[in-house]
Amino acid sequence: MEKLSIKIMIGNRAYSMKVPMEEEQKVRLAAKELNKKISKVGKKMNIQDLQDILAMISFELTINANKSNYKIHENHEAQEKINTLIKLIDEKIN
Repeated sequence: MEKLSIKIMIGNRAYSMKVPMEEEQKVRLAAKELNKKISKVGKKMNIQDLQDILAMISFELTINANKSNYKIHENHEAQEKINTLIKLIDEKIN
């Protein structure tokens, strides 16, 4: 897997990185989306400091990740209950 050296801008800083060639566009798109989010959060919360903006974005992402993990856990529990019910139905039928 050949790696490509690229530079991306996040906020007001350039970051050099090596990424697999097939992931270059994904990385560039992620940087573009992050920059949009930085602008949006900065304006919405009237924050000028990039570090504060990035902290708020990280906090929001952590909250969303926790919500997703909770939903996955709930779905897993529901699937286990469904499987138990199917097993009980099968036992009654047979």
